[in-house]
Amino acid sequence: WDVHSATPLPIRQSDMRTLTRLLVSAAASAVLAAPAAAQLSSVGFHAGLVRSHQVRERAADSDARDGFLFGVYVAPRTPKPWLDFLAEISWVRRGAKYQLAYPAPSGGNGLVEGQVRTDYLSFAVAPSFRVSAGPLSLFTYAGPSLDYLIRPRASEVLHSIVTTANDQVFGAVTGGGLEVRTPGGRTFRGEARVNWGLSAAYTSDSGDVRYRSVELLVRLGRHPL
Repeated sequence: WDVHSATPLPIRQSDMRTLTRLLVSAAASAVLAAPAAAQLSSVGFHAGLVRSHQVRERAADSDARDGFLFGVYVAPRTPKPWLDFLAEISWVRRGAKYQLAYPAPSGGNGLVEGQVRTDYLSFAVAPSFRVSAGPLSLFTYAGPSLDYLIRPRASEVLHSIVTTANDQVFGAVTGGGLEVRTPGGRTFRGEARVNWGLSAAYTSDSGDVRYRSVELLVRLGRHPL
């Protein structure tokens, strides 16, 4: 990735503002209210790796590109020991790679590589189901997500593929993993998940372009004693 060869892209404003406000408000309210209700929640930080690619409507998909995410989360408890909720706010970098054929001067086709890099502020809210044995828990969750565009960049050779970036991308996230709780009140979680872009991240002459991402996360937090 050569940042000097990448340029910003036009941004299209979303018309789904009501749904956006509801999802963002739910995630932000849960995270911000957690310190005042710490006896009911697990609260902490998370970070991880993101491997994403782009799915095109009427053309071949891209190759995968690695990115990252980091942020804060809260897991409010419920009266049921097998059910809680996950709310998180993250900075996420998604991306993609393409190899495009072009006529070579000597005949035949040559290949030129281009890359896309997109930074988002991401919100997610999901019910989480768990099975516990002592300090160990296996959990799984699924729910909606919203990626709010921070900055889109793409190699100039790809401007016909990713013509315009959408400022909001709705998706669905599903995952699971293992949680360990210590007697001192600390929580360690390792998890893997998939984020499916349900709305287009980019538009182009060949149709909508959506992201698909596999994410590996580690969460460090505290839980009520």
